[in-house]
Order: sequence, then C-alpha cells, then structure tokens
Amino acid sequence: MSLEISDVTLTFPDGQGRVTALDQVSLAVPDGSVTGVIGQSGSGKSSLLAVAGTLIRPQSGSVRLNGIELVGQRRGELSAVRRHHVGFVFQQANLLPSLTALEQLLVVAAMDGRPTGQARRRAVELLDSVGLSAESGRRPHQLSGGQRQRVNVARALMNRPSLLLVDEPTSALDSTRSAQIVRLIVDLAHQHRAATLLVTHDESQLPAMDAVVSMRDGRMTAERGPAESAPAERGPAEPAAAQLAASRPA
Repeated sequence: MSLEISDVTLTFPDGQGRVTALDQVSLAVPDGSVTGVIGQSGSGKSSLLAVAGTLIRPQSGSVRLNGIELVGQRRGELSAVRRHHVGFVFQQANLLPSLTALEQLLVVAAMDGRPTGQARRRAVELLDSVGLSAESGRRPHQLSGGQRQRVNVARALMNRPSLLLVDEPTSALDSTRSAQIVRLIVDLAHQHRAATLLVTHDESQLPAMDAVVSMRDGRMTAERGPAESAPAERGPAEPAAAQLAASRPA
C-alpha cells in the first residue's frame, strides 16, 4: 500500500471546547489506485486530504507513505516529503499569471533542483499527456478554465509523486468537461502509479474511481470497492487526453 491511514483523529479548538474533524479514520490506497471521497460540507473530506498530505498533524493515529511513518516527523522533513512525494490539485489552478503553461511546470522542477534539460523533457511529455502540447506557450489568461485545470494536473505530477491529492477539481466546470477532467486524472494516476485521493461532490463521477469512501461527521460511513463503484460493463474508452485535445477549447 502506498498510503495507509490508521485510526487518525483530528480536532480543532471551537470556543470553549474542541470540534472533531476526523474520528478514528482508517484508509488504505494502493499504488496506481484512485479512491473517491464523497460527503457533505463539513464531513471531513478536506481534513482527510490535509492529514494525508502532511499539511496538518493529527492528534493521534498513523499516516504512512510508502511504509514511512509521517506523524511525528519534524516540519522540515514533512516539507521535503511534500516537495518530493506529494502532488496537490486544488479547486483553483492558482497558476502564476506571468508564466506560460510550460514554465508553470519548470518552476516546480527548479525548486526541486532538477537539471534543466531533463525537466523540460518531462514537462513537455506531461503537457502532451493532458492534451495541451499546442498551448504550452500560452499564459493563464489565454487558457480556458478547463485548460488551466489540466495544467494544474500536469504540474502536480511533475516531480513523479507517490501520492496525488485532488480536491474538487471540477467545481467550476460543466458536466462534460468535469467528466473529461476526472477521467484524465484517473488515467494519469494509473499511468504514473500514484496513489490518489479525489474529493468530489459529483456522484456521477464515482464510476470512474477504483474505490469510493463516504464521510459524515468526521467518520467513514461506507466504503465501496471497484466492483461496487464501477459500472457493470464498460467498453474500451478513448484516452481522456485525446478527448480533451479534440474538444478544444476546454
């Protein structure tokens, strides 16, 4: 298992007492597998991502990535874990306005000290994999919302993360673009062997996931494996990147 969360409890101060965001949550996500996380606002979905990505330290429990225990490590060590092993895809792409799509990815590599030639090859390959080869020289204001989110996905994969954490990636997109983006993320997670947690409010996207967990009041209330969360029959699908490239602008 690439990501293993065991009996994690997370609380926050709330006036005179504390509110429980996660209540003894346990979850395992294998390499190259995508687990969808659903639940109402305040159910603990975002807290789960934050704990998995070492952005917040839980009060108790265990978080292991590739067999390494992360709870209890020092801040500098956790920063290195995020930089080298975790990719984040947030609701908003948060691209740097003055940089081209290609440069958005190269900045990530520069922060990691990667050689320029190697980084450029990797960035070009990733932009091609998300159907944006022709847009690599465009800046954010020259891209549609769907295209900016695809740059965001490519950027998250730049340093070959073991863990990909995705928070409501389609909240600003229509249903067609949403389905394409989710399918793209699933395809890339499988291809790059990244254990992936994908939070979504859109239950129509769940059949694309390898597994699904439901949350309520900080607890996992249901868990479904591939046989339950996928359609009974699914014919061969055109790769998502090809669909996206063919439907420009996205």
